[in-house]
Amino acid sequence: MRCAKKSAEDGQPTIVLDTANGKHWYPKNKGVGQTWLFRPASGPKTKLADFPFGGGLSLDGTRLTDAYGGCLMKDLTSGQVHVLYGGKQACNSSMSPDNTYRLMHLYLPHKYFGIRDEYDKELWRIDNPKGSAEWQNPRWSNHPGFCMATAKFGAEYKMVILRIETKETVVLNEYSGSWSVPFLWLLSAAPSGKSEASVAAGPIDHLKLELLAAYKQKFAQASCYSPIIAELDKNAEPEASLIIAEIETAGAMMLAKAMGSDDALESKALYTELAARFGGHPIGMQAAALLDSAAFKQELDAAEAFGELTELSKRLYAVKGAQPKFTDKAFLARNRAVLAQMIQLIAAIRQKHPECKAKSKAIAAGQNYALPDAASLAGNERLTVLATIEAVSKVPNAQQIAPYRDAITYLLYRVDKVLEGKYGDQRIVVVHWGMKNAKHTPAASWKPGEKQRLLLDLFDAHKELQEITAAQDADEPELAPYWALEIESHK
Repeated sequence: MRCAKKSAEDGQPTIVLDTANGKHWYPKNKGVGQTWLFRPASGPKTKLADFPFGGGLSLDGTRLTDAYGGCLMKDLTSGQVHVLYGGKQACNSSMSPDNTYRLMHLYLPHKYFGIRDEYDKELWRIDNPKGSAEWQNPRWSNHPGFCMATAKFGAEYKMVILRIETKETVVLNEYSGSWSVPFLWLLSAAPSGKSEASVAAGPIDHLKLELLAAYKQKFAQASCYSPIIAELDKNAEPEASLIIAEIETAGAMMLAKAMGSDDALESKALYTELAARFGGHPIGMQAAALLDSAAFKQELDAAEAFGELTELSKRLYAVKGAQPKFTDKAFLARNRAVLAQMIQLIAAIRQKHPECKAKSKAIAAGQNYALPDAASLAGNERLTVLATIEAVSKVPNAQQIAPYRDAITYLLYRVDKVLEGKYGDQRIVVVHWGMKNAKHTPAASWKPGEKQRLLLDLFDAHKELQEITAAQDADEPELAPYWALEIESHK
C-alpha cells in the first residue's frame, strides 16, 4: 500500500493505492490494484478507479494521474483515460495543485523531467543540474509555481527546490546524506488562504461583459465548449455574439497553428484538444478528421522517429579538443555506436517518410554532425581483456530508486592485457548490472585491486540499457564505455 496526500478545500483527503504486489504496470489501463479516496474527518472510502493511480488528484477532484508502466490521466467525470507520452514508460507522476490538469513526470533515463497537459502537449522540461547524474522523485509543491526533486551528486541524492516559470534551482547541499521524495509546502498557497491555484483561467476572462459575465466561469470550467456555444446562439444579447466570435476565433487560430506546425507531436496535442473542446462543432470535427487522416499518421510516425534521433544526439559526448563531426577521429572513436545508430535512423526516415516534415529536420541533423548518407561503420565490437579494478561506483539501494528494481554500475579498470580485439587506452570503463530485482549483484561490492577477465562490447550499442538507473561515480566520460557480457576472476 502507498499513500499520497493532496490538500483540497473540503478537507485533507488521502489517495490510497491498494496494490496486491506493489506493481501497477499499464496494459491498457488494467493493473493490480485500485485507487480510493479517504477523508479522515468523515471516515468512508470512495473508490475512484480500478487501477492504482499514484500521481494525485486535481484540486477540483476530477482528474487522476499516474506514470509508471504508462503515463495516464483519468477524467473522473467522463471515465475517459488519456494515454499520454505515447503510452511509453515514465515515472514519478505528480498532479498540479490547481485545476489546470498538468502532469509532472520523469523521463527515462532521468536526465530530465517535464510537465504535459491532458492533451499530451509538453509544456515544460528541465535537465538535471550541472554536476549531477540524474533526477529522482519530482513532486509539485502545494503552489503551482514550485516543485521539488532530488538530484544525484556523487553517491548522494540531494534535495532541490525549483521555480517552474524561471527554472531557477536551489540545491540543498547543507543537508547531509541521501534524501527521497521531498515535498515543498508554501503557506501562501495553503487551502485556508485565498490561493490563486484554486481559480481556473478561462478563454474569455479578458472580455468586458455585463449581462453575461457568468459565462466566464462557465467556459473556465467546461471541458467542451460546444454546448455553451449552442446555448449562446439562442441568446439575442449582443454579448452572446461577442463571446461566440471570441471562442471560435481562438479555436480557428489554434487549428491554423496545428496545421502550420512542423512538429507533428505539437499538432497532435492541438488537434486532440480542439476535438475535445469543440466536439460536434465544425472546428472540432475538422481537427478530429485531420488527426485521423492517413497523411497525419505518417507525419506522426516520422516525428516519433525524429524524436528518437534527437534522443540519440543527446547521448553524444563532446570530446575535448575534437570537432563534433563524424570526420573527427577522436569524436568518432568516443561516439561510434551512437553515430552508427543515427546514420541508420536518418536513412530509415528518408526512405519511409519522403514527404513528411521530419525528413528535412533529420537531414539537417545529419549534416550538423557531417554524417554520411550511408556507412559501413560497425555499430558494435567485441573485446576481451584482462583488467584490474581501479575505481567503483556506489550502487543505490532499492528504496532510493523505487519503483525501479534494476540498476547498472560503472567501474574503471586498468587494462593489463588485450586478449581479443583492439583497444588503445590504458584504462577502460566497464558497465555491469549493479542491482537486479531490487537486490545488489556481486558487482555492487567489488573493490579496487580485484582482477578480472572480461568479455565486452560497446555499451552505447545496447539501446535497452540506456534507460536503466545508473551509478556513475567511476565513469570517465572521455572513454567509450563497454558492457560486460562475461566476467571471470583471475590472478
